Amino acid sequence: MRDNIATRLFDIASIDTQIKYILHGTKDEYLLPSEMVDILYYGCKYLMTVNDFNANELLLSQKIIDCIDKLNWDEIDKNSAEDLIYHNTAWINLRNTALELLKLLGYSLDDFDEDGNLKNERKPNV
Repeated sequence: MRDNIATRLFDIASIDTQIKYILHGTKDEYLLPSEMVDILYYGCKYLMTVNDFNANELLLSQKIIDCIDKLNWDEIDKNSAEDLIYHNTAWINLRNTALELLKLLGYSLDDFDEDGNLKNERKPNV
């Protein structure tokens, strides 16, 4: 369960992944911000319904949901991917909050390969 949530968080938390797959994505390898956000949103909603997470993890999950709710998709759609990644305050807050939750769950960006795959399964955070 934690590995699955961590993988969803990684794409949002990693600016390098966003640069590679949003800013410089190819027709075969790309990420769409709206899909990334949808997956993370519903992952956080699900996380809040199971008993495997502590109060701080649940609080940050709600904070991520709140960050997502503050995204202005009209603004995102009319601006460039570069603007989204480097200048959109709501997106940057979402990225930072995702990284915070990733760390709280016991992971770091270094636990993932360059394609966003978890290098090794992790034991549950104690």
